[in-house]
Amino acid sequence: RDHPPRRPPPPAGVDKGFKFVDDRLLFGKWRDEPNSKMIELFFFNLMVNHGVQVEYSSSNPDVPLFQAESPDEGAFVAAARNMGFFFAKRMMRDVHTMVSQSRDAAKGDIMHDSKEVVWTLLASNAFDNNRKRTSIVIQDKGSGKIMLLVKGADTSVMPFIESQCSHFDTSQAHIDKFGDQGLRTLVFGGRELSQEQWDAWNALYQEAAKLSEGREAALQQLASHLEEDHSSPGQPSALFDASTPYLRSLQLHGVTALEDKLQENVGDCIAQLAKAMIKIWVLTGDKVETAINIGYATALLLNEMEPLLRLSQDELLDPEDGWQAQATPLELALHGAIEVCAGKDVQGLVEAC
Repeated sequence: RDHPPRRPPPPAGVDKGFKFVDDRLLFGKWRDEPNSKMIELFFFNLMVNHGVQVEYSSSNPDVPLFQAESPDEGAFVAAARNMGFFFAKRMMRDVHTMVSQSRDAAKGDIMHDSKEVVWTLLASNAFDNNRKRTSIVIQDKGSGKIMLLVKGADTSVMPFIESQCSHFDTSQAHIDKFGDQGLRTLVFGGRELSQEQWDAWNALYQEAAKLSEGREAALQQLASHLEEDHSSPGQPSALFDASTPYLRSLQLHGVTALEDKLQENVGDCIAQLAKAMIKIWVLTGDKVETAINIGYATALLLNEMEPLLRLSQDELLDPEDGWQAQATPLELALHGAIEVCAGKDVQGLVEAC
């Protein structure tokens, strides 16, 4: 029986615990790749687009301790550091970074020939369940260059990637493959802003921030205006209104895929609950492929349940309800339950189930 090849051990020069090994990227070798500019933007996005704080212990001041709200952000910052893009510290709105400037032929120092670059955080647009993405606007204190950096679900970022992107189809195929493997994916992108673009958007942002009513909705609309590059302000997100004019101006920086490891014996525990005739419902924002994969891993889904019932959001929102003509009684019952949920009718939901 053939066994998969063992993962190669990490080289001596990387941080302890860092296990990603790719000789094409480590120690500055990514500079030799034909798409090195895109790789640089990707690691740069990982390095600064987050809310991580950095601490240093007195016993080992050379090794940073990243304090992140989520393990995902901590993993991104650690990965960027080991590629030569080090998020060093955050001072008020200033983000201090150290970026390696050349290859390390000796492969002994991930921060070989590094240079400090300080960026100022101009604006931050938080995640919300409608946009399913976050973004920041930062400015290089030295050159004055202004960058918009975006990260989020592929369905919320990929539609706004520039049409001439040569890696679009390949990246989407990788996203689908990662989803089938049960990995959690994020798409990173961005674009450079002119001073005039930033000034115009910031003026609208400052006005919206002063609102006493409808402030959150106004800020979300402005976030979409910037991220989707709307032709005019005051328009809803193009994700939900096809009439909103926008430009596909985001550069694709890259895609990440993270494994959300289950705790031990989760599947066995859920299987025992199911045997006790306990009904289990799961609400998830994952891609359909990811949700199905995790369902099997946790024993919520079994092989005996095939074929699985799958209803997409587009089908449920179809104004003509064409899918209902071929729907089974179970599908119609589930659709009714979803409509009851939307009306927040708890008693009606119990009856529907």
